[in-house]
Amino acid sequence: MAENSTNTLLANSQTAPDAAAVELTEDDAQLAALKKSVSDVEVKAAAISHAAQQSTPSGWWTTHSAMTMSASVLLFGAAVIAIATFTAKKQQSTLEEALRLYGTIMVITMAVFLVVAGYSDQQIAAPLGLLGTIAGYLLGRTTKPNDQA
Repeated sequence: MAENSTNTLLANSQTAPDAAAVELTEDDAQLAALKKSVSDVEVKAAAISHAAQQSTPSGWWTTHSAMTMSASVLLFGAAVIAIATFTAKKQQSTLEEALRLYGTIMVITMAVFLVVAGYSDQQIAAPLGLLGTIAGYLLGRTTKPNDQA
């Protein structure tokens, strides 16, 4: 019986290292799989970060393009004023008509300029209100005809 227990102990001691080696091999496989998934996640995160940096609004609306658009709006306003001047001289309009014409063109040009220049809603609220007041005054004001007969 002592011999049988010794054989059992000997058999157990020989299988224990084999079981530990199998468990260690499984742990190594799990660790390798985990390292691979971590490296895949890092690669995907880097790709997403790179794509996010390229798709930001600063990529398509830079300071240079805002300045170009603002200058274009001002040049367009100047061209419209030049055309209005030519038309007003040709029709021999009165001073009040010319003031309304030029004032309205200037108000519209400045309002569009403020929007295109890239100011936020809060920054352009007061100037647009003022421009609206000026436009209302110019377009709503009338002169009374003289009652002289």
